[in-house]
Amino acid sequence: MSVITTERQFVNTYIELISLSNKQSSIDIDYNKLQSLGPSLPKYNYKFPPSTANNGESSYLLKFKSIKPPFKFTTELKITSNESIYKIKSLLIDQLNLKKEGISPNDIKFLIKSKVVNDSINIDSLGLGSNEILINCMITPSTKPIEEDQDQDPDISEPLTISEDSWNKIYEIIQYNIKDVNKSKELIEKFKLQI
Repeated sequence: MSVITTERQFVNTYIELISLSNKQSSIDIDYNKLQSLGPSLPKYNYKFPPSTANNGESSYLLKFKSIKPPFKFTTELKITSNESIYKIKSLLIDQLNLKKEGISPNDIKFLIKSKVVNDSINIDSLGLGSNEILINCMITPSTKPIEEDQDQDPDISEPLTISEDSWNKIYEIIQYNIKDVNKSKELIEKFKLQI
């Protein structure tokens, strides 16, 4: 009951507001006669990353450390500032030969100062200031099986055949549920054509 009352109240208020509004349409205003475009916004100050002398590339020495078995290691990589974290993970996998273990870049997490680093950013955008960076690694092996060599022949599957006895059982089930012989036969024929 209260919903109807509130709807009725809304409609009455809306009609009253429309009747109070100016009859002149705002579409008729000529925008070419405007004197100004309004107040200007203040200048936004943005601190751009510092550029380096050699084409914007600087080199970093990354020290990787993983203490979690079965992938315990300590290694170093020298990279440029335009390398993404994902690319660095790929380089690390290649250097440590982790591909044979089934490790992909998605299985590795880089931690810098106990924070996980996103794969899409460049190492330079971290803003660490130092050219020597210690990165802790967490490697979680994937649960998918390691892919075998692609040289092996794929399994050849037999063409799908359904015995006449199975078709009769399917027909009986359809006929039991539909109870129309013509419709049942029509459905079973359509089903046979699909397979």
